[in-house]
Amino acid sequence: MTALSIAPRAAIAILAATATIAACETSPAAIASAADISPVAADLQSGTGVGVFFPPITSSDTPEIRFSTMPGVGPDQRQFFADQINLVASGAERAIPIVVQAVGDDRKTLVFMPIGGQATATPYIARGILARMTSVSRFLPAISEMGLSQEFDIYNMGAVLGFERIVVTDGRDFSHQAILG
Repeated sequence: MTALSIAPRAAIAILAATATIAACETSPAAIASAADISPVAADLQSGTGVGVFFPPITSSDTPEIRFSTMPGVGPDQRQFFADQINLVASGAERAIPIVVQAVGDDRKTLVFMPIGGQATATPYIARGILARMTSVSRFLPAISEMGLSQEFDIYNMGAVLGFERIVVTDGRDFSHQAILG
C-alpha cells in the first residue's frame, strides 16, 4: 500500500471522528437535565461550559483587553476560530497535543485542553499555554480572512471575536480562566 492510498482513508477517519464529535453538541443539555442540584449543576445552567467541558475554575486572571467585539461576529465565527486552531495543532508538521473548543451559550467560552498526560495544574503553565496559543493563532488563515491583526494576543483575539472567557484545563480538577470582558 502506498502513502497516497492511505491518505484518503485517514481523511475519511478524520471526517467520521469530526462528525461524531459534532453530534455531541446536544450532549451537554442531556447531561445538564440529568444533573443533581449542586454547584456544578448551577454552573451548567449558567451556560459557561463548567461541569460539561471543564471542571470548576481554580484560578483566574483578568488580562488587559484593548479591543471590543467586532460587529457581526457570532457563534459561527467563534467556532471557526477554534476549528482553525485545532487544524493547525493537529497537523503532522506541528503536532501540539491540545484540543480547542468553543463552548457554552453562543460559544462564548474558548477552552484549551492539553492531552497526552501533560500537566497543566498551575496558573503559570496555563499562561504559558496561552502564550503558545497566541503564537499559533497569529498565523491562522482565519485571522486574515476575518480581517484581524496578527499583532493581537490570544486574549484580544478572543475578545474581538466575542469570547467572554478563555479556559485552560487538564480536564480533571484544574481550570484556569482568563476573563475577557
